[in-house]
Amino acid sequence: MMLVLAALGTFSITSAKVNYTFSRRAADWTAAYYEADAEAEEFLARVDAELAEAERKAYGGLPAANGETANPAPGEAYSRFALENMEALKADYPGLTIEAGRGKITVSANFQSVSRPQTNLAVELSVDAPDYAESGVLTGSGQAGAKARYAITAWTQWQPEIPAEATEQPLWDGKMG
Repeated sequence: MMLVLAALGTFSITSAKVNYTFSRRAADWTAAYYEADAEAEEFLARVDAELAEAERKAYGGLPAANGETANPAPGEAYSRFALENMEALKADYPGLTIEAGRGKITVSANFQSVSRPQTNLAVELSVDAPDYAESGVLTGSGQAGAKARYAITAWTQWQPEIPAEATEQPLWDGKMG
């Protein structure tokens, strides 16, 4: 009887240790994911501000950095200003990639958790010019019911490959503390 109780006690301790280990890993991963998520959300706010500035330059007649005023073809001007502003973000986001073509700008960025570097978040955006009615009225993102300045085309959490030797270690080595 004592042998059965000792075996059950050992099993309980081992099970509790495994549960604690997995719970701690899940909590650490969740905190790291939300850390990367917050950084990505800050990036989206910066992108939105830069695109709003591009709208003002292209559609509002405000002078651009080079002294030009709004282009009579506002969609082309917006694309140019938006691309310039997205390129300027590379100083703060070194891994930022920007592709432009066919009137669309695609922006990709990766955000890595500082506390847990193996937790990464990849974000991809598609930027289109706002709608500009023939009447000269901007119907883009600044108006009620209008489309957004960008569309999120990917929001993906990923982790680098774990080496095989790291996964072959036991969860518990039998030592307490």
